[in-house]
Amino acid sequence: MDIHPGYVAYARRRRPRHRFEVADLCTWQGDGTRFDLALVNGVLHHLDDDAARALLRSAARALSPGGTLLVIEDVDLPGAGPGTRLVHGLDHGHHIRDASRWTSLVSQVLPVARSETYLSGWCPYQLMLCRAA
Repeated sequence: MDIHPGYVAYARRRRPRHRFEVADLCTWQGDGTRFDLALVNGVLHHLDDDAARALLRSAARALSPGGTLLVIEDVDLPGAGPGTRLVHGLDHGHHIRDASRWTSLVSQVLPVARSETYLSGWCPYQLMLCRAA
């Protein structure tokens, strides 16, 4: 699911056998469909804590038992270099959190089974893997 119709149309063209929907997960109540995987990638740093938790709760509700929630977000690292500061400065997300705040926020919705920071180019990301009960 994505709030942007163009992104969903692109995904449908690339993976016609999969289901993609236009929706705002912060307010989506679901339709009873369950998913094996929910990927939240680069969204939460645009949301305050309350909205981020609402989105995560919607994603968690839609997971099949044993399903996976994978969250990948920009992370604030102490001593980040000028490239990272530039990219974060140009980003419209005003809620980039440090690794411990990310893990704490996500674990308020589902237990975090794995959390790690990695670097891709100039940008550091926090990866959090959760499993639904």
